[in-house]
Amino acid sequence: MSYHEYDNLNKQMVEKDPLFIKAIGKLPCLACGIEGRTEAHHVKTRGSGGGDDAWNVIPLCALHHQRWHQVGWIAFCRSYPHVFQHLHRLGWQVRDSRLRHPGYDHK
Repeated sequence: MSYHEYDNLNKQMVEKDPLFIKAIGKLPCLACGIEGRTEAHHVKTRGSGGGDDAWNVIPLCALHHQRWHQVGWIAFCRSYPHVFQHLHRLGWQVRDSRLRHPGYDHK
């Protein structure tokens, strides 16, 4: 599935639909493009209140999923600027050196 098809899938799926999370595993890794072995990465982690919203979940292979958590989003996106571009298309913005989305309350 191409990134364009992924964007269309994001728009078509009902947010918080469990089928969306399952579909993420069929997409190529946004970082390296490997297919068939991706995981649903929550940009805002579930532990921090992040949900399964279409704009909060991206496909990453196990290696890049682990790498994101090891180095943090800034270093990861410096290494993979196309991933940051994708996050921006999903509505993510950088404010006060933090990655934020208007869908979350940032009080």
